[in-house]
Amino acid sequence: MLKKDLTNLDEEIRALEAIDYSPLYNEKLPAVTYGYIHAFKTIADSLKKKSFIHFTSGVLAGIWIGIAYIACVYAAYSFTNPSVQKLLIGGILPLVLSLIYFIGGSFLTAFMSLGYPMMNGVARYKDFFKTMAAVYAGNIVGSVVICFLLELANVFGDPEIAKFVVNNLGLKKLYVVGHQIGDNISLASPNTKWYSSIDAPMVAKTIMWVFFSAIVCNMLVSLSSQANKATKGNLIGSIIMFWILIFMFAISGYQHCVANWFVAGGLFFISVFHESIGTAANGGAIVPPLGICGLFILLNIIPAMLGNYFGAVIMGFLLAIFNTSYSKLLISEYRLKLLKEERGNLEEKTLETSDDNKKTNKN
Repeated sequence: MLKKDLTNLDEEIRALEAIDYSPLYNEKLPAVTYGYIHAFKTIADSLKKKSFIHFTSGVLAGIWIGIAYIACVYAAYSFTNPSVQKLLIGGILPLVLSLIYFIGGSFLTAFMSLGYPMMNGVARYKDFFKTMAAVYAGNIVGSVVICFLLELANVFGDPEIAKFVVNNLGLKKLYVVGHQIGDNISLASPNTKWYSSIDAPMVAKTIMWVFFSAIVCNMLVSLSSQANKATKGNLIGSIIMFWILIFMFAISGYQHCVANWFVAGGLFFISVFHESIGTAANGGAIVPPLGICGLFILLNIIPAMLGNYFGAVIMGFLLAIFNTSYSKLLISEYRLKLLKEERGNLEEKTLETSDDNKKTNKN
């Protein structure tokens, strides 16, 4: 059986080795093609790194997104005009990619761009999902850590900051469910629970809107690596491309499964450690319940993660069609690398089986 598997692998390897891969190494390619090729290679090659490295990289990115987000909050919270708030957030949030570019870090959403090539066997799904799990765990830890540090610094102790995080970031991202919760807690009545009047249609609408918003989000954000590589090392060009992509995502309020962990962390610490974010209709205190944090994870972050993945796959499919000839070469090259690894593993198994048979015959 192992010999048959080796024979099949050898046939496919020989076919792939006969392909000319030199076009992939042409430094004079147009920026759009160059960016596509080198972004693919960078992300695919990184799957070989150890999980702890991916986790640490994810922690760094989680910290950077928290730092950038709280800067957005400080810039926007005192303005009442929603358009001004969005412009400020859109202008500041892209700085997170500059921090990643110069210092280091990885977002889960960047690795999602391999979703479509994975369907063509460019790497092991085990390595793909292990990498994404390690990076995302790091993103979550980094976001929660920075929220904890902000809590210790009493950032969330400012009622205006806390109110902005709860209302403009938390409840707004829950759409109709968030609107209903906002109405409930503003009453501050013992007879009105924070979850009163929330029904199945509201939940369904919220999940659907988050999911499709997240698709559009990662159709933009997943392009950041390609945009960076397309500049061929031009520093100013990379920063401009980062800013354009993240500005369009941030100003539109699309849902990002990593960035929104900062919101979840903020909701948690505000709910647990602070008594009020404002005055209710009856003169009492508006206290955001801890349950909002759990609901935010269920109705926003989980569907956003799925939507982000689909968005990256859709964009990956479109870019593969646009760069058809180079996409086929990339898939073949990485398929060849994978098959050679598998062949080596099969040879080891064959030797082990042979040694076991010899020992059995001696006995």
